[in-house]
Amino acid sequence: MESWRRAWKGPGLPVKPFEDIEWVEQRREFVSGLLDASTTSSEAAEENYRLIQAQWMLDHVKELERVDPELAAEVHRMSERGGFTVGLTRVESPRWARGRKAKVRKA
Repeated sequence: MESWRRAWKGPGLPVKPFEDIEWVEQRREFVSGLLDASTTSSEAAEENYRLIQAQWMLDHVKELERVDPELAAEVHRMSERGGFTVGLTRVESPRWARGRKAKVRKA
């Protein structure tokens, strides 16, 4: 099984980037910076998890185009209009992050 498929469970379900071990290893510094629990409130932790999901989706949009073109198109649209800015502050709640409250902060 391709590593990225462990994180993508199917249309309409939230992605689980930590199940893609290869991606986590490649993005270790990015992920660990967002998961520093000593300086993170629970609200910030939720936002950071959505940022990790967003980065995973951006990194895998080409693979998603083959299996879920609708989701890939949504990722492209959000990326083009600034719906999420990984590592900065703006996050919206796309279809693949359902079940989590979105926090949007002014940049």
